Amino acid sequence: MSKPAASRSNRTSCRVLVVEDNAEVAWLIADVLAIDGCEATLVSTAKAARSQIDRHRWDLLVVDVTVDAESGEAVVQYAADNQPRLREATLVTTADPFTPGRREQLADLGRVVLYKPFNIDALRGLAAGLVRHMDRAAA
Repeated sequence: MSKPAASRSNRTSCRVLVVEDNAEVAWLIADVLAIDGCEATLVSTAKAARSQIDRHRWDLLVVDVTVDAESGEAVVQYAADNQPRLREATLVTTADPFTPGRREQLADLGRVVLYKPFNIDALRGLAAGLVRHMDRAAA
């Protein structure tokens, strides 16, 4: 599942790492972000995410908070420690916002959260906002 998604645009405006253990959801995220010129690499485990973070520079991280046996929180922290710019360019997804303590856990992460099932326009808008924020910060 680590194959980059094909871009539907002639330009690539951002590189996105998608950490999602549900392949259908991962491909949906990649395809939606490709509309806006983003090239996504998909991984399904926290271990694979760490490897990608070590090897490449990312403009945006999209991570399921409950990816595989590890917590997506660990991926978020690892990304922030190793690519500090991702502190402001991480979108956390979850299908389980109502478990006791989950909302507090997500708030403690201090990242933008997208709840599943999500609206495609919401995904595009949040991702574009995070990438624009990073572009302004880099300027």
